[in-house]
Amino acid sequence: MPRLNSHDDFTPLKEVIVGSAANYVGHDRDVSFELFHHENLTGFRSDWAYPRLTRTMAGHRESWAVKERYAEELHEDVEALAAVLAALGVAVLRPLPLPPDAAPIAGLGWEAAPTPALNIRDNTLILGGEIIEMPPAIRSRYLETRLLAPVFTRYWEAGARWTTMPRPTLTDTSFDLSYARDTATTLGGPTEAIDDPQPSP
Repeated sequence: MPRLNSHDDFTPLKEVIVGSAANYVGHDRDVSFELFHHENLTGFRSDWAYPRLTRTMAGHRESWAVKERYAEELHEDVEALAAVLAALGVAVLRPLPLPPDAAPIAGLGWEAAPTPALNIRDNTLILGGEIIEMPPAIRSRYLETRLLAPVFTRYWEAGARWTTMPRPTLTDTSFDLSYARDTATTLGGPTEAIDDPQPSP
């Protein structure tokens, strides 16, 4: 494996990590998911696309299934992208696939079904010869970069630096909901307000 050496977006691509959509069957709808997507939904009735969480759901999660047809098409498209890049002579590295029976991720007072390492650049930053694992913002993606550990280990063994940013606790009271409460821009927003927010440990 060559040394990690990524400095721009315009020199010829020699090696790339392409994510995996294997066993991507759904998402947990919790406060972390709602707030992460909040800004992308500004300007229209977000609760039409993403039904609102209610106060009764505080501390709980709701599973949101991805239709089997969409999951299959996504998997097919990602695999085709990897094949095209390989056919062009690019070395294509892949994360471990998410096991079909993956156990939930558990944190301090929360639990979430894991998602596959599909969008690698969401939680990973490559700067020159350094891998930086970014702190996850969605509970279901809390351990996603562990699926990339074999790839990262090979780069590290070849001389790359490997840094993992501190992971947040992601408890219900860890989130600042103030910007999501502005009814002028979000028509109610995707989340119900926490009446008495308290700082988490």
